[in-house]
Amino acid sequence: MPTPGGRIPVDALREAVRRAVEERRIRSVANEIGISVGGLHRFLKGSVPRASTQTKLLDWHVRSTVGELPSALAAAYLHRLLDPLGGRLRDRTLQRLIAALREGHRRQGTPPPAWLDALDPEGSGEA
Repeated sequence: MPTPGGRIPVDALREAVRRAVEERRIRSVANEIGISVGGLHRFLKGSVPRASTQTKLLDWHVRSTVGELPSALAAAYLHRLLDPLGGRLRDRTLQRLIAALREGHRRQGTPPPAWLDALDPEGSGEA
């Protein structure tokens, strides 16, 4: 679960890495993350990573989960998160969220994720 500042706790990252290493070779996971095999071993044994390594771990975790989020699942998550708002407020909030995500990607110069295009194919900000 993310912390209030949007960071994923180190223990949650460690568990995600542990699962990845169980499925693949440790060298492969280290390469995906962008750290040394020794650094990954130390992290799995409980060491607290430097800020730059934590950033790499977080980026890897996001790429390995959210980056591959199926469009239908993204839509279901967003609708579930907004469901308590109900009716027109929910719909309008979703439209503003989509518009804000598109604007963030535009400003950064990156293409929006496929799931965002699936929610709003015309890029109109209206879901």
